[in-house]
Amino acid sequence: MESRNSGLNRHQKAWRKPGEERVSREGIGELLRLSESVDPEERILAATYMCPCHVRHRNEEVWQALYRMMEDEDARVRRRAWHTLEDGGCPTDPAFEPLVRRALDGLTDADMLKRPSDQDNTIGWLLWHKTRVEDIAFADASGEEQFWISDKWHEKFGMEPNPGQMGFGDSLEQVMSLECTKENLLGYADAVRARASSVLENLSSEDLDKEISATMGQTIKIGDYLGRVAADNIQHGGQICYLRGFITGFGWLPF
Repeated sequence: MESRNSGLNRHQKAWRKPGEERVSREGIGELLRLSESVDPEERILAATYMCPCHVRHRNEEVWQALYRMMEDEDARVRRRAWHTLEDGGCPTDPAFEPLVRRALDGLTDADMLKRPSDQDNTIGWLLWHKTRVEDIAFADASGEEQFWISDKWHEKFGMEPNPGQMGFGDSLEQVMSLECTKENLLGYADAVRARASSVLENLSSEDLDKEISATMGQTIKIGDYLGRVAADNIQHGGQICYLRGFITGFGWLPF
């Protein structure tokens, strides 16, 4: 018989111990209330128990509350929300498989250049831009070099090793001229996400309040910086999922 911990990461195994408290559907309402409390301790409590290890069914309001707390004014709340999202999903549960990767399943390199009209961005450009923003931010947060440069990903996209190149201000002609394959897009995204996960794993509450000089010239707290990156990921991830539906039609996402 398969173990109840099969397919879980080490954080989930720690949570799913005998006697672990589960949040009922009725209890979710209380967590949502606490997530908007003026007391940061109550918001931390809400972020902790909104983990899928405690909330055993999908609830969009819970996810939205967590995304909101990722930009909370209190660094401890932001850290707890980040860790809940990072550690809470079950790797073998298809419902928690990254949606952007699923959106690209079955698509071809030619599909990376498709768009609703000549006034829109393509899936390929959106994923490239989203990954560039993430690469830049987590390189800044960790004090390391961007993979765009150190691992020469710029060469695979036919670009110069410009650390500030992320697509801001690109014309529609530049969007369509991006040299990208599905393999390179996912390879770059996977490398960047692996570092992001490692950085988040090791950030402390104090780290989130540290100010750094970002690549784009501004001085910003790490927590605020990464909160903006999360919002950017959500926005462009949704756009990519929409374009997948535009290309192949209804039904690509089975839930």
